[in-house]
This record gives sequence, structure tokens and C-alpha cells, in this order.
Amino acid sequence: MTEVLPETDEGQIAWEALEQTLEADADVIAMGPGLGRAPATMALVQAGVERAGVPMVLDADALFAVVGDSDRLVGRDGADSIITPHAGEMARLTGLTVEAVQANRVEVARTFAITHRVFVILKGHCTVVATWEGKADINLTGNPGMASGGTGHVLTGTVAAWFGQWLDAEAAAQLGVCLHGLAGDRAAVDEGETAMVAGDILDRLGDAVLELTATRRRKPEEAQE
Repeated sequence: MTEVLPETDEGQIAWEALEQTLEADADVIAMGPGLGRAPATMALVQAGVERAGVPMVLDADALFAVVGDSDRLVGRDGADSIITPHAGEMARLTGLTVEAVQANRVEVARTFAITHRVFVILKGHCTVVATWEGKADINLTGNPGMASGGTGHVLTGTVAAWFGQWLDAEAAAQLGVCLHGLAGDRAAVDEGETAMVAGDILDRLGDAVLELTATRRRKPEEAQE
């Protein structure tokens, strides 16, 4: 299910797409993966963050758009935001070094969440989920094979999918991170950590849901009985 949006000459989303995006009948807006960093695209993200009246999940290039001006994330008319930075993106958002972020991951995520009134998913080994109320949870699913291009984009979509249904921001972040890690663990068993790619994780999200809910997929012959 896609919707055609105006593009720049470089093939990135143009500023003219803003109103069409904001007027879409959406329960949640996810921005960032594969978006590009053209000036018009960055301006669209900045305006979208300020004006969107629905929850948002921001990753990748959408986070780059608010570097140096992260206060744009604060006070979005009661619509919660979830950001999903890796350590490098978190370093740019906070002005810290990557080493400083990695040395104190829980407090860095928690402090940013509180001061900007957002939910933070700080990706990496033992991903941190921090709330603007000061809570922080550490996820134990996942493996080093997930540290490859595109896996964070799968996480963005997973979190947005739950966020857009009946869950609140905290639950969507926690569940999305857990399922994403479980899918990655299943992919590692089948493909090996070295060879697995983002698509392998995506393919196993359904299995991860079944595992988390202790639901066994029925075999075709069982379904016919």
C-alpha cells in the first residue's frame, strides 16, 4: 500500500509533500528510513514534527533533520513521539561522543527522554527503552548479526505497526524491540549471524509473535480437519 508523493530532482521527497502527508488518514507516521538528506526533505521533516497531530516514530535521516535543534521534539500537542537512534545518532543529538553514549547508555537515553518528553529506543547491545517519565528497560533479545544495514529500519516499521494499533508509546516500543530481537535470533539460527541481513529479520517477525504468545502455527493438514 503506497501513496505517490512529490519528489525533488534527486528523487527524494519534496517539500510540497508536506500537506499531503499531514492530511493522510494515518494513526501513526514513521519518518526516516531511506528518506535522504536533501534540504527540502529535511525541511519537510522539521515541519512534520512540529505540525503532525498523530504519534510519530523517527529514525535515521529524520533524526539527522533535528540535530542541533532537538527541542523541536518537545510538546507535540499531546501526540507522543518515539525516536530510535543508534549510538552514533544519539551522539549527534546530544553533542556527546559515541564513546560517552556507549559508556552510559541507560542514563543518556533516560535524560534525553525526560528533557525532550519523548520515548527513546537506544539501539545496540541490550537496547534501552526509556520513557519521558524516567523509566528505562533493557531488552535481552537480539544478537550481533543484527548490526547491519537496514535492520534498524525493520525496527522502525515494527514499532510503528504496534504504535498505530491499540498500544501506547511505551508498550509499542517495548514490544517492538522485543519482537525485533526475537526475529533476529531466529534468523541467526537459520542463516548464521555473519550472513543474515535485514530481510531475514523481517521474514521472521510472524514467527517471533507466535513464539512470544506461545502460539503454534497449525500445519495445513491440521487446518483441514
